[in-house]
Amino acid sequence: MNPIRLTSIALAALLCVQCLPVSDVNGQRSSSAVSDRDEAPPHIGVNLPPNYPFPQHTTYQTGIIQPSRYSQAQLDQHTSTYYFNWISHYLWQKGNEADGHPRYRISSGWSIYDATVSEGQGYGMLFTALMAGEDVDDRKYFNGLYEFVIDHPTTNNLHMMDWYVPEHEGSDQWGNDSAFDGDCDIAYALLIAEKQWGNNTRFDYHTEAINRIAALKTVIGPNSKLPMLGDWVDPYGSQWNEHSSRPSDFMIGHFRAFAIATGDPFWDDVIDACLITSAQVSQDFSLHPHLLPDFIVEQWSGATTYKPAYPYFLEGPNDGNYGWNALRYPLRYTGDAIFSGDTRTLQPMRDISLWIHNQTSGDPYGIAAGYDMNGAPIYGGPSYAPEFSCGFAVAAMADPNMQIWIDDLYDTFYQSSLGYYSDSLVMLSMFLLGGNWWLPY
Repeated sequence: MNPIRLTSIALAALLCVQCLPVSDVNGQRSSSAVSDRDEAPPHIGVNLPPNYPFPQHTTYQTGIIQPSRYSQAQLDQHTSTYYFNWISHYLWQKGNEADGHPRYRISSGWSIYDATVSEGQGYGMLFTALMAGEDVDDRKYFNGLYEFVIDHPTTNNLHMMDWYVPEHEGSDQWGNDSAFDGDCDIAYALLIAEKQWGNNTRFDYHTEAINRIAALKTVIGPNSKLPMLGDWVDPYGSQWNEHSSRPSDFMIGHFRAFAIATGDPFWDDVIDACLITSAQVSQDFSLHPHLLPDFIVEQWSGATTYKPAYPYFLEGPNDGNYGWNALRYPLRYTGDAIFSGDTRTLQPMRDISLWIHNQTSGDPYGIAAGYDMNGAPIYGGPSYAPEFSCGFAVAAMADPNMQIWIDDLYDTFYQSSLGYYSDSLVMLSMFLLGGNWWLPY
């Protein structure tokens, strides 16, 4: 096992061999690339319509706001257009299973030659399930993406995915280990699929989800109750252990769904541990409310309190800053707050939204691509990146006083396209902002 994990952005430069695309190299959708093969034998639910077709126009908690410069129909169209652009760039057919069913993967770059990461498979499964009815190939894509997940388990657990799969699907220098976020989104997407299509189809989505949720329990710290970085971590190791975690993996809404799906109060303990820890780190180490770092570690050996990780803890010099991992935490907390109304997720989003608005004097293009825990840009000044802006826009949903701010932010990214990582987070934000994120229970 090699514990070094590249960021998704770094992976975009890796080259492998060609696979069969859903789209051609110019990003145009190709009708010839998609098989008309039924997803399952005739007796098990072929061509069943989705139960919750896009758009859903979900009712969120009172006080939650959405972009207001566009009608609901326009927001739906923005989301639909962005989705089809997203799959045209990143969704590729990778052959077929022995029984003829197609396999699909998400490329982590602009090209068919780029590797696949478990995080991308999770995003792809979420997006295709939520867009059911809008995309006629929704279930075929979803099942094909899951076929690819099944085909690439980790060494340690058949119900977790190898976080990094080269395009050629051969061995790689990173080892066959998991990353928590990818597996968590995959399990959650299976719960969405169960509600969307039922279980009378190619897969018993419920059973598959339950198996993967059980696997995820093995990468929760036995004492800390925090998500560990992956199944390669020794809970009692010296450098990486049950007390080293990534706040962007505090996927509170997912954990609530897992608790309901399994009836297991274990996930309530995980929720409490994540929320207590994030509040403590923010209070003790951030000059501004609710900034969190990419990674956290225990303050000292045997401590039950946490601090930002030191430089090069896992990925780079900004591991202890609000960087390319932590920027996802507002998406996860707001995704819970809009339904639960839990002040432990709602208030941090209000606080961080007010801070970034004041920090930029209300100028969306004043947002920097990362901040230290004192609130200073880590690269010396504004360097606009849609993935940071869309997270702050989603956070602004929690504050009714931020209507102009959320509108201004939305206008900067809803038509953006800068690469796999940026586009995936914008896509996720558009489901939330457009009222088309819904719960699997």
